[in-house]
Amino acid sequence: NTVKNFYQNTWEMFGDYNDGYSGTPNHYKDGMGLFGYVYNGTVKNLTIENVSINTGDFTGNNVAAVVGFVYSGTGSIENVTVCGDIKIDANGVYGVGAIVGYSYYDSNLTIKDCKVVGNEGSYIKAVSGAGAIAGYAYGIHVVNAEVSGLTIEGAGLLGGLIGIAVNNSTDVNGAHVANVTLNATKDVWVNGTGIAVGTLSSNSIKIEGVTFENVTGADTLLGSAYAEKPETVVPAFVSRIGDVYYTDIQEAIAAAQAGETVYVFAGTYALPSMKAGIAIEGVGEVLFEGTLSGTLENLTLKNIHIKGGNAQRWAYAKGDLVFENVI
Repeated sequence: NTVKNFYQNTWEMFGDYNDGYSGTPNHYKDGMGLFGYVYNGTVKNLTIENVSINTGDFTGNNVAAVVGFVYSGTGSIENVTVCGDIKIDANGVYGVGAIVGYSYYDSNLTIKDCKVVGNEGSYIKAVSGAGAIAGYAYGIHVVNAEVSGLTIEGAGLLGGLIGIAVNNSTDVNGAHVANVTLNATKDVWVNGTGIAVGTLSSNSIKIEGVTFENVTGADTLLGSAYAEKPETVVPAFVSRIGDVYYTDIQEAIAAAQAGETVYVFAGTYALPSMKAGIAIEGVGEVLFEGTLSGTLENLTLKNIHIKGGNAQRWAYAKGDLVFENVI
């Protein structure tokens, strides 16, 4: 199912709800998107191509191309893509995204296999709390997301995936973020920008399996945290190939193509298995611990200290070997 050229200008769709306290209906305007409000629902197998949303001078919450507001309950958004020219201008709004604007009150929402792929000039603008997948996240599970070709702008709380994670049940398991600019207009620590999550407003979060390339405005997966000592499970990047970063050296070596260099960041690591035709270069003080064995073939090693063995311990050497500053 494909929706093309989705357009909303100011808050054109309204509804009534009972607030549960006064017993009388109340007129509301929160929740702007193809689906303004979702409770215990599923959205799946949908593509929105070309999006133009402008909230005008309204100040409020909850804007997205797909679902503006997710309230409580358990639901899912699966196999949904927002692509093409993405222009979401919500300068007076908190909680802005391409997939979800605001998930609220322990929504326990799963967002799986979703993509936000913008053409040149695509953007998401908010007061704060903006991300390609979700602006404000009170309990969402992001699985296998892809984000590329966007500028995300606001005072702060900006993330390539999630602007702000508000409780302890939000996690990210697998994502790739590429060609994204995070433009925070205020330089305050709580207005963090992160490659995956802008700011954590709870005590813990788990972020794993996230790779990125060509991201400006942030250099860490998690930008900042309100908690003094948050229990974050955010693996550090230990290596890179070009502009793609890895949290596991062996994974980087496996991904490297012939002629490429795997750069390993300072630290102490178990000696990885080598691969023919690549270079492995230490950046800073790099120590590999383990006994060298097996075969070296067409391999370059630079700026690495190996403890527990040496080059003479290799069973067999083949092709061109280059050792530079290897101890």
